[in-house]
Amino acid sequence: MNAYAGVIEGFYGIPLWDRGSRLSYPSWLREHGFSFYIYAPKNDVFLRKQWSDDWPESERRLLSEFREECRINRIDFGIGFSPVIKDGSAKKKELAVRRAGEIDSLLHPEIFAFLADDIRFEERSFIARDQLELIRRMRGSVSSGKFIFCPTYYSFDPILEKLFGGVPGDYFSEISEAPSCIDMFWTGAKVCSDNYSLDDIESAAKALGRKPFIWDNYPVNDGKSRAGRLLLKPYACRDRRIVSRIAGYAVNPMREAHLSKLVLCTLPFAISGETLGSEEWKRLIAEEAGTGNAAFITRNIGRLQGAGLGQLSDNETSQLKSELAQISPDKFNREISAFFDGEYRFNPECLT
Repeated sequence: MNAYAGVIEGFYGIPLWDRGSRLSYPSWLREHGFSFYIYAPKNDVFLRKQWSDDWPESERRLLSEFREECRINRIDFGIGFSPVIKDGSAKKKELAVRRAGEIDSLLHPEIFAFLADDIRFEERSFIARDQLELIRRMRGSVSSGKFIFCPTYYSFDPILEKLFGGVPGDYFSEISEAPSCIDMFWTGAKVCSDNYSLDDIESAAKALGRKPFIWDNYPVNDGKSRAGRLLLKPYACRDRRIVSRIAGYAVNPMREAHLSKLVLCTLPFAISGETLGSEEWKRLIAEEAGTGNAAFITRNIGRLQGAGLGQLSDNETSQLKSELAQISPDKFNREISAFFDGEYRFNPECLT
């Protein structure tokens, strides 16, 4: 792939991906030309709500195991840390810097991400100043080769101001003063952007004072409008010229780990400026998930992605489940079955 691209496990969702699903990713990413994996699920409380606490021993072992699997497969491993400091407390900032260093020493990530997204602040006037201070101090406390910051306002989408208040007048001018070695995430013109134009990229670069690191919220389906759908269509063709204007490209997958691969495998084509025809798309899915699953998905994509569970009648859902039962059970159609059974529920903590 002609871009530094990878996955950021950055969605809301219970349960978290299981051990086997996550461990399947490093070798798959390497085989498909991706370069990194950032572990940052919103529902890992030890990265967000209880950020000052250490993981239990069992969870530390799982993370260390996954980190080693990334190393073996030459995939850069990253960790996304979201210390929720709403009041500018100096004591909490000191604790956050110390905790960042502890995480770095424990997992030795190639990428350390400080994520300040989707947080409501009590004292808004100091957001940029406090975040800039934390960026500089955290960067000094970790040894990771790459440091990425996600701003509170990571898009010009009006929904962010509706949810978190208006952008403070000095926000972008202040965070753009971060050292040039710091990358910054950007989701595009929208929180969930369909595509990225050169104008979008140039506007982001001007606001951030550097090339944006794209955080693509397709095919993630944790938001209220997407939670009842399986987003399985291939990526739309990207303008090839954006590659030289971005610092990297991170994809936020669906809550369905294995089904997400059926979309991710189309990204190299999209970034290269190729549009996949229906037969080529079906062939790619068949290579990943078998001909039975490929036929089911392509035949029913309008109902899986377009209508979604909320618009399907009980009879339609029953019909789809009967069709699915004719295919030999595997990890892909088990996720589809779980989707029909309502196991992937909307998490109201996801505000966007």
